[in-house]
Amino acid sequence: MSADPRIVLVPGGFTGAWMWADVVALLKREGIEALAVELPTIGEESAGADFYADAGDSMVSLMSAAAAQDSGAADEGVTVGEDGLAFLDREAARRALFNDCTPERAEEGLGMLRPMSLAGADQPVTEAAWRQLPSVYVRGREDRMPEAVASGFLERTVEVVELPAGHCPNWSRPDLVAELLAERARSITLE
Repeated sequence: MSADPRIVLVPGGFTGAWMWADVVALLKREGIEALAVELPTIGEESAGADFYADAGDSMVSLMSAAAAQDSGAADEGVTVGEDGLAFLDREAARRALFNDCTPERAEEGLGMLRPMSLAGADQPVTEAAWRQLPSVYVRGREDRMPEAVASGFLERTVEVVELPAGHCPNWSRPDLVAELLAERARSITLE
């Protein structure tokens, strides 16, 4: 048997490691070490690239490709200031990110959202972590957010798992996400 499982959890745009706090706690109870990281693109001064980009991809190239495939994508409530910081409208976030949460849980999440820097969004990544590390794309059946950039990742992932949740199941249904991750971590360490 190999070493104890360790999981790195990466938050999405406008969020942070806080989004994974309950999942981390549940995994810890199962004896699984989990680390939720902060994206370098979140906050007042930042830059970085997304997890699911491939070598040579940039956020701009992925979004351009997605827009070409779906020109009818709804307004996601994002505004970009002259300083390059993107802000997500509170009500758009409620509908897109927290639609399956209780009102209290949605308010808690809304209060922790942060601006996202688009600096570096046109900078291609040099390596793709998902090519060397096991990854699973988790899709919420109640997700109202268009899979604008994620569509490229869908073509590259080995496994897609659907959960009865919205866009942020790690926030609305941490129990289901922790169960899925624990199962995957154990299967990898037993191989």
